[in-house]
Amino acid sequence: MINRRFAMDHPDRCEGLVILNSPHERSPEAQRLVEERAAATGAGRPAATIAETLERWFTPGFRASNVKTVDWVRDTVLSNDPDNYTKHRQVLASGVVELIRPEPPIAQPTLVMTCENDTGSTPAMSRGIGAEIDGAEDHRPAPATSWPAGGAAAFPRPDPQVSWPYLSEGLNHDKLTGGQAAVEALKAEKVGHVFGLIGSATMEMFDALYDASEIQLIGVHDERTGTHMADGYARMSGQAGVVLAGQNGPGATNLVTGLGQAKAAYSPVVSIAGSLASSHVYRDAFQEVDQQALFTPITEDLDRDQRRSRARDGARGVPRGDDPRRGPVQLNLPRDVLSAQAEFDAFQTPKPIAA
Repeated sequence: MINRRFAMDHPDRCEGLVILNSPHERSPEAQRLVEERAAATGAGRPAATIAETLERWFTPGFRASNVKTVDWVRDTVLSNDPDNYTKHRQVLASGVVELIRPEPPIAQPTLVMTCENDTGSTPAMSRGIGAEIDGAEDHRPAPATSWPAGGAAAFPRPDPQVSWPYLSEGLNHDKLTGGQAAVEALKAEKVGHVFGLIGSATMEMFDALYDASEIQLIGVHDERTGTHMADGYARMSGQAGVVLAGQNGPGATNLVTGLGQAKAAYSPVVSIAGSLASSHVYRDAFQEVDQQALFTPITEDLDRDQRRSRARDGARGVPRGDDPRRGPVQLNLPRDVLSAQAEFDAFQTPKPIAA
């Protein structure tokens, strides 16, 4: 509901929407019931309606076989601030009215989804939302009739013989985002561990790492500890220690101490940080820091790739234990480069440097 209201009020600031499990226009009877439940919650707090709520959310069979889960949900609902919870129920009941048939209609690319058996945000409601968005298409999967014997393990697994987009083997002229390409480059360099803190500036790389089974992502409390961990890993293994900062600006400045120590020790650390979108540089944008100037004195090499087709090449500059000149390198990847798509040639593991 918040997404839709924002898109209606600020269409110039919204490039696309994802609307999940959102209510829409109800029948008069359904609207009356929702408003009555909201009023009952206001009168008796969450405890007044929790039993009925759980009956709507879960089937009798599920409640009987998943007692601990249902109890956990009940405790979570009851732990809410009563006043805040009541206000949210009231917005859910009445706020949807102002979103119906907006003028002008929402025109941004939008994905609307809900669950097949969601009684509060029904498939019909999702189709109603889509019908009010310009250019919407209705795609409905075949309904699942039953859970297969054996549970999730019974679902078919991907064919290992098929060349999927994230696989290095056989990748040739595939269209990837800059973030996916950078991770493919790390895989080609035989990087096995990445230390990092998730953030929005490099989210495309973290998304790709989720699918990269060859690389273990080790989460850290902040970028400072991640840099020291990558440095220690590099010194002990002789291989590149890779740290990935999730945020530009303060996330990048947290890398400074660790990279300074890595340079003093000739330690092969690869530091990757997001940076401002190319069009926002030198415009005093949010969290803008001149990361090029910041890292120049404390790294052996520094790069800022402003073309999406070169995102892979920057990540290919991984120093190895047999490099004649070792030390930390810094790669600043603009947000628009990480999110944009381009075609890339096959990723090949580099040959060792000759003595």
